Amino acid sequence: MAFRVIFSVVVAVMGLAGVGCGGGPRMGRYNVEVMLGEAVGTGGNVEVDVVACNEAEVGRWLGQDMNTYPSSAMRRDAAKKTFYLSSAKASDELAAGDDLWNQWKGAQTLFVLTDLPVPDAGGASDPRRLVLPLDQARWSGNRIKVRVDRSGLRLLTEMVPEKK
Repeated sequence: MAFRVIFSVVVAVMGLAGVGCGGGPRMGRYNVEVMLGEAVGTGGNVEVDVVACNEAEVGRWLGQDMNTYPSSAMRRDAAKKTFYLSSAKASDELAAGDDLWNQWKGAQTLFVLTDLPVPDAGGASDPRRLVLPLDQARWSGNRIKVRVDRSGLRLLTEMVPEKK
């Protein structure tokens, strides 16, 4: 009898605890791998920044002109990981356990930005800017792979479609 009462109380508490936790997205930390595409690998050095931000900062990062980004104050002041890729070092990774993720606590969006000399398309459409959600529901694992091609950044990891 006592077992049933304790079991019922535990089930009820677990149910109430789940009410407050299930509503919003759960942000994750990921191993972010950036690599050069074959055509880019022979063309010199490429810089790629990875920056995470909260919802309030997304508009600023989308509005950053990618032609001026390499020398911008926004880039200079950002908590970011910069990869210096070349034919000698064609890939690099930001580990999910890196301390930078602690600085990004509360971040909901990951920006991958590069200094490739490609035409500016503006906003999220610029091929030098890749905008990715950090919501765990959008990824089937903890690895995000991005390739730098001559035409811009390309996401290699499949995202889970957003639930409506």
